[in-house]
Amino acid sequence: MKGEVAGLLSSWWTPPEVLAVADRLEPGREESARELWHELALPGEDILADLFAALTRERASLRQEYERLFVGPGPVPCPPYEAVWHTDRPRHEEGMVTGEATEEVLRLYASLGLRVRSGASELPDHLAIELEALAYAWKTGASTAEADLLLGAHLACWLPPFCASVIGRTELTFYKSLATLTLMCVQAWAAERGVVECLADSGRTMSQTVGGAGGSVEKF
Repeated sequence: MKGEVAGLLSSWWTPPEVLAVADRLEPGREESARELWHELALPGEDILADLFAALTRERASLRQEYERLFVGPGPVPCPPYEAVWHTDRPRHEEGMVTGEATEEVLRLYASLGLRVRSGASELPDHLAIELEALAYAWKTGASTAEADLLLGAHLACWLPPFCASVIGRTELTFYKSLATLTLMCVQAWAAERGVVECLADSGRTMSQTVGGAGGSVEKF
């Protein structure tokens, strides 16, 4: 069931028009999400309620805010890519969106039997894609080591500064709630699995096409 939650979180980090399609195709989405949170004893049930209320109330504003926070044009305050949030990047990678982390998650996806879908609009280390791959690993149940690595050495390491940036830079309750909820779930999962091993603390360098709502990775 953790895979279903990771898949939900992935869908909420996709562009609003993709999210709207997912909502239309999945009636009872809020009720099923509440049941999952309760059954798995996940933190943030009250924040989940705020997120769904804001999704209805703020829907007309989501596209513009998504573009402003995560896409551009112009300076992007909260790039949703892992590589951007590493503090130990080589000088030649400073200011670049891609980096060693991008290559590392590609290798990790390959070990799961996945690849980024041809024509995907996002880079491999986009938050929605990493969560989508985590959801796949958990749903198949045969990739525990890869799931632990993706969770503990990647998501749990870069989400704290990224989510703090989103919370501090948006006025929309939806994205504040989503950032808070995502970080709470990832940290709870990492603690449960005992895999909180940010690479900067382990002596290594922190850099290292399955359908979700975005459908950015897939089986090969």
